[in-house]
Amino acid sequence: MATPTLKKGSQGQDVVRLQNFLKSQGYNVGKVDGIFGSQTESAVKAFQKSQGLSVDGIVGSKTWSKIGTPSSGKSSSSGAPTIPNIKAYQVDYAKQPKVPTPIEPPKVTEFSPQIDREQLLKEAEEYLMPQYRRAQEKLEDLYVENRQTISDDSLKRGWARGSYTGDRLDREQAEHGKRLTDLDLSFSEQANILASEKYESEWAKQYQLHRDTVSDTWRRYEAQTTSQWKKYDALYNAWRDVEGMKMQQHEFAADQAWKKYGAQYDKYIADREFAHKKKMDEANLSLAQQQLNLQKQAAARAKSSGGSSKSSKSASVDPFTLAYNDVFNSKDPVARFRAREAQYRSALSRGDFEILKAQVAAYEAQQKAKTKKPAGVPSSLQRQARPQTWAPGTPW
Repeated sequence: MATPTLKKGSQGQDVVRLQNFLKSQGYNVGKVDGIFGSQTESAVKAFQKSQGLSVDGIVGSKTWSKIGTPSSGKSSSSGAPTIPNIKAYQVDYAKQPKVPTPIEPPKVTEFSPQIDREQLLKEAEEYLMPQYRRAQEKLEDLYVENRQTISDDSLKRGWARGSYTGDRLDREQAEHGKRLTDLDLSFSEQANILASEKYESEWAKQYQLHRDTVSDTWRRYEAQTTSQWKKYDALYNAWRDVEGMKMQQHEFAADQAWKKYGAQYDKYIADREFAHKKKMDEANLSLAQQQLNLQKQAAARAKSSGGSSKSSKSASVDPFTLAYNDVFNSKDPVARFRAREAQYRSALSRGDFEILKAQVAAYEAQQKAKTKKPAGVPSSLQRQARPQTWAPGTPW
């Protein structure tokens, strides 16, 4: 359906709809009277400005697209609002930072000291060799001195060289050999002790260096791992905060959409109730006016006939009589009843309405059976006060 173009001076139901919409959005249109005046034009311009449209005060297709499809012009009531289609929020997992790949732990070799014991022993022997030479020289000097003492003592005593002197010299030579052996053993023992101390010292030094190297390697590994996870945590928290903000915005928009739908639905229900009440009030008013006209006509006939009691009684015509004569004095009572059923239901009591409905049903059955005799109504549904005969051609 083509959208009507509205501007200052336009009138009609589409203007009413436009004014109702602008008023619901908080714009001042003055009185909703279906006339496109200055206040309505100002409200349209303000709405166009808020929507980023061309501000000309003319409601064309672009402005209607922001308002909604206009009515046909026959009725100002619109259909039920569309339920908002709100989808669940989808977390953008594609932007979620990936968990870092763990760093391979360092491979640490077992401690293995690099020490040459033979070299240490050789170095110890070289270190002790001067001291050994001096001790050896002293033993040699002592041996020479002792042999000289033995020889001098034998000469002093006047002993010729004999077995006694030879024995003493042999014993001195044996003692000298023993002293040299003890010196060699002491030298070897001191060299081993010195080499062992050097070995232990070098071993401790190399072991401490190995421990320091291993500790430093693990400290670097832990620092790299900690830095990697801190960076991941920062990225993850930032992504989570962004997603949380987007989710809150989505929930807020959804809440606003439901609030707007609720307001539109409440207005829709209120408009329907108002339209129905207005229709019923108009129907009741029409019936009341018709009843008043009939009473006036009956009173006039009673006056012209001399004020007979029968005519005066007919001056008061009840709603059932009006409805009965309106239906059965028409050309098609069934069609007339169906067309005005809501009016009859509103104007009559429940019992009178059911009686009228039953009489119309009986008449319809009679017509279907093609009988001329009026269909009978069960005595339980017959109204005790029979309706008065209605004059043909009397308006309803």
